[in-house]
Amino acid sequence: MTTEQGSPEAVQPASGSSSKTGHRKLAFTDKIVDLCKRGLLPSPFSVADIRKHFGNDYEDSHIRTVLSNYCEGGYYDVKQGVAPPFRRFSRGKYTCA
Repeated sequence: MTTEQGSPEAVQPASGSSSKTGHRKLAFTDKIVDLCKRGLLPSPFSVADIRKHFGNDYEDSHIRTVLSNYCEGGYYDVKQGVAPPFRRFSRGKYTCA
């Protein structure tokens, strides 16, 4: 199973980054947000919609966990106090915040 950091895609780090390579791996949540911004995911979207773009790179259970943890009221929203990238639209359906 691939983790969030398991993808080979890389982007330029934020200014002031101390990365030795000058690149950081793009997090799975960032990839989903990018698809939303480019209009490649419907609104609302589901695991099946994400699967169309990532194939079998991620397990369905991992996708569901990421979406629920990174939506408003999810674990990371509460724990880290950061703006969540997703909103729960209905059961199994999400939109980008």
